Amino acid sequence: MPDRSRSLALAAILATAAALPQALASQGAKIVTGVSHGSLVESSAPLAMPTADEVFARHVRAIGGKDAVLGTTAIKTVGKMEMPAQGISALMESVAAPHKSSMKLSIPGIGDITNGFDGEVAWEVNPLRGPRIKTDKEKATALEDSDFRASMLFAKERYSSVECVGQTEFGGEKTWHVKTVLKSGRVVNEFFSIATGFRVGSQTTSESQAGIISVSTRESEYKQFGALKLATRTEMTTGAQKVVLTLTDVVLGILPDSAFALPAAVKALVKP
Repeated sequence: MPDRSRSLALAAILATAAALPQALASQGAKIVTGVSHGSLVESSAPLAMPTADEVFARHVRAIGGKDAVLGTTAIKTVGKMEMPAQGISALMESVAAPHKSSMKLSIPGIGDITNGFDGEVAWEVNPLRGPRIKTDKEKATALEDSDFRASMLFAKERYSSVECVGQTEFGGEKTWHVKTVLKSGRVVNEFFSIATGFRVGSQTTSESQAGIISVSTRESEYKQFGALKLATRTEMTTGAQKVVLTLTDVVLGILPDSAFALPAAVKALVKP
């Protein structure tokens, strides 16, 4: 799932990740805990600082350009989700269109965990907790992040303010640090490679069933898919939890509305 549109599923992935060790342990699985370490280090030898818009524009050029992004009507991705410290791996499929998205994780010993947003309803079906309609706050986050093209282009209408605050080392790479404030007030710190222009990570908070969680991501291994270059590896950490998303296939094209249809178990929960 590209760029900020992945945030719809991100909070659910991490909230689910927190519950997986206990759930699997109850079935006799051996779980090893691990601790993630911070990756943000102030860099020396500052360069002439660009504006935030210049940093954004360079990233857009690096991934294929504005026309390529606007010409993308939908994205389907296939890959895997891993929790390395716990030895947990799951198959992952996601689809995204403007203002719509859906993601499925197939976890051995647990089953399928699905999340989605059809433009009106944000939902989850989880074998550990059953189906549910997400809270108003979760829906607001889903709506805010649902237009993947605006997100990939860092469209001005998404933000109250943007500012390039300096040069920073993030994940071992020299980057430009851009602080953004979304219209909702949510702060997202974005990091862009000085060498390549690609976004290589972000730090923000996200609304989940477990409450507000702090999330740090690292994006790497950009590869060409059709007209776009997308990061095929994303590492997400919150507290001691680390989740790695790896894309193995990406298809750009048109998706039917049925790809975003509410599951029957969720439809039954929607108030008339």
